[in-house]
Amino acid sequence: MAESSFEMSAEQSAAGMKSKARRAVRVNPERGAAPLVIVLVFAFLGAALAGLAGYFFLFSNKPAPDNAPAAPIRPASTLIAPARAREIQEVRAIMRSEYRSKRNEYLVRERGPEDMLWLTSQAELTLLSGLFSHYLETTARFYEIVRILTNGYLDQPSQLKELYGREIMRRFENAERRRKMLRRRIEHDPALELFGHLDYIAYYDSIAFYSFDNYLNGAEKTELTTAMEQANNAKFMIKDFWDYFKLRLDEYRVDFKPSEDVWQRYYLPPK
Repeated sequence: MAESSFEMSAEQSAAGMKSKARRAVRVNPERGAAPLVIVLVFAFLGAALAGLAGYFFLFSNKPAPDNAPAAPIRPASTLIAPARAREIQEVRAIMRSEYRSKRNEYLVRERGPEDMLWLTSQAELTLLSGLFSHYLETTARFYEIVRILTNGYLDQPSQLKELYGREIMRRFENAERRRKMLRRRIEHDPALELFGHLDYIAYYDSIAFYSFDNYLNGAEKTELTTAMEQANNAKFMIKDFWDYFKLRLDEYRVDFKPSEDVWQRYYLPPK
């Protein structure tokens, strides 16, 4: 009897232990869902970050597409005459050596941080003086041809075309090419204001040039009148421009003076 009661109590205790073990390992669905979601979220974020890092690693050094803007191209010096190209190169070389050469470091120290601006202005004024000289000479030659025409100094009309092509047309086209080249160079430079005045001179000169060209090719005589009027406008603008331009040249110590003979004959009143 004692043995059977002992066996029953042992079986009951074993069954109780199994029941507790089952309750211990039983998972409440409501409580177990939250940790599972958190684990999945962290796994998703980790995968996303890894993918993002891989994308930047693979594509950050990707070469530029074919339609990407090309690097700016330096204006070709072949647009201007060889002599003028050499002059520009010499000015640039002087400007670079003045600023970079060790033997001239004292100039930078004496002038201060504005030294480069001063040298750049000096170089651009030198370029402007060359362009100004071209329009001055071209307008003067235009007046000379008109004088020859009105006084009847030519025996044959064909001589006028030949003289016009040799003395004016080639020089005017060269000046226009140089003006376009210089416009690209000084778009953001201190010489832009002066260049704007030269643009007006070139505008009136171009009207005179094309009007006279039309007259030579059989247009009405009014084209000749228009050409003379516009050349006269350019002449007075050249005189006004020089009064202001020479002050800037003196300020930056640029050595330039127009041809004395041309200036006295065509731009100053007769004595």
